[in-house]
Amino acid sequence: MKRVAVAVIAAAGCTTTSPLLDDHRQPGSGAATFAQDTYFTGVVAPYPTPEACVAAANPAEITSLYGCELELAFCAGGMAGLRQHDIVTEGTYRIDGDIVDATLGGIAVTLDTRTGAATNAMTDTYIPDTAERWMTWDFDVITCPDDQP
Repeated sequence: MKRVAVAVIAAAGCTTTSPLLDDHRQPGSGAATFAQDTYFTGVVAPYPTPEACVAAANPAEITSLYGCELELAFCAGGMAGLRQHDIVTEGTYRIDGDIVDATLGGIAVTLDTRTGAATNAMTDTYIPDTAERWMTWDFDVITCPDDQP
């Protein structure tokens, strides 16, 4: 019996596959959030990177109604934001495994942190913003409550 219990506990501890996720929980809510403020940048077809889209010589080729500047922000405290060109929508989010479920301006947005697949987020693919685009004029989104001015 002890061997079975140990195996189940070990297997249960390995359910999260995304390197960005942590078991951090908002105090009192039970909802899982990122352990730190985390940002994802939208990749708009046909461009291979967000920078290539912004630098496009022919903006008519851009398939997104909101241009190239698409950024999702997830604050450690549960706040979320989506930048769509010059429009920023705020809301909240929670994590279930690799999936982030957010409500932004009354719209349900889903992001798979492992694959980058998104629904209702103005483009189908997002990548982790490791280049800190969210700190630039083109991609700034929301200020998380613990961010310094």
